[in-house]
Amino acid sequence: MSQHYFIAHSFDIIIITLNALDIHALDEITLTSNELDLQEMFLLRANNYMRYQISYKKHTNYQYLKVIQVIDKVISKQHIQTNIIDILRDITQNHNNLKKCSKKTQNYIKRFIINYRKLLNPYLVGNLKYLNNRYIIEISLLNIYLLNQIYMYNSNLTFGILHTIHDK
Repeated sequence: MSQHYFIAHSFDIIIITLNALDIHALDEITLTSNELDLQEMFLLRANNYMRYQISYKKHTNYQYLKVIQVIDKVISKQHIQTNIIDILRDITQNHNNLKKCSKKTQNYIKRFIINYRKLLNPYLVGNLKYLNNRYIIEISLLNIYLLNQIYMYNSNLTFGILHTIHDK
C-alpha cells in the first residue's frame, strides 16, 4: 500500500470514527481551523481514493496532514477522550454480548455502521462480506481502540500517523 493511499484511507476512517463518537465533531473541525473550510473538507472526502481511484492523486499528503492536525485538536478534547474511554471500558466488560453495552456504546456502533455503509460500502471490493454488520462492528471497535492507543503512547494523532507511514 502506498503512503498516499494509507493516508487517504486512514483519513476517511478517522473521520467516520470521529463522527460516530460525536455528531458535532465535523462542525468543530471546520470551526476550529483557520486553514480548513467546509468546501476543502468536502473535496478531500469526495475525491478520496477509497471512492475514486483516478482522483486520489489530486490531494497531497501535506493537505491530508494539515487536516489531520486540525482533527488532532478535536480528538484531544476532553469529552471525546472521555467517550473513547467509556466505550472501550464498556466493550471490555460486555465483549461477549455487545447488546448489553450502554446506550452510548450502542449509539457509537450504530452511527459508525451507518456512516461506513453510506460512505464506503458501495466502493468496497468484496462488499458482499460486509452485508453482515459483524465486520463493520469489528472495524469500528478497532478504530476506536487505535485512537486510544495513539493518544496513550504518542499523545498526538499526526505523530502517530507519520510514525506508521515511516515504518511501512
